[in-house]
Amino acid sequence: MKRLILRTSLLILVASIVTGMFFGFKTGETYELTITKGHYIERDGVMVLVVPVILTNTSKNHWLNYLSWTCSKTIFYRVDNPKLKFLAEPCTRNLLYEETLPPLKSDTVELNVTCQPGNEHGAFKFRIGMNLLFDDGPTKIYDRYENGEHIPPNMIWSNAVIWDDK
Repeated sequence: MKRLILRTSLLILVASIVTGMFFGFKTGETYELTITKGHYIERDGVMVLVVPVILTNTSKNHWLNYLSWTCSKTIFYRVDNPKLKFLAEPCTRNLLYEETLPPLKSDTVELNVTCQPGNEHGAFKFRIGMNLLFDDGPTKIYDRYENGEHIPPNMIWSNAVIWDDK
């Protein structure tokens, strides 16, 4: 019985390594999410922090193909401080598309963060998370998403920055 368990475990390990070599990211070759404080603007009497969110493909030889929206970026992004929220952007045509990031390259999107009502004053530490849905097999992530296939979440989190109302 122990030999069967050992043999099965070894087979699963080998299959995982082979699959990772051809379809996914190998250990140490991944991605990272970083943010900088950005700058403040005022929109309709509301203070807004424009936060540059930078996704970097740290792989040396794999392209990163992931999902995004033309307008509703906040479908894939979260802010970890309940005192803050994303400001909705006007949009006339919101389309799902697949983004491609070459090895060792970065892509930046700007998200508008504002305070929840009643929390307009003070300094708040926060991070931004991204549900990075990417290709990990022979079927394109876009097709899997569009066909209603359940794709498990893959939240990655940025470094922390401070919202300061001063």
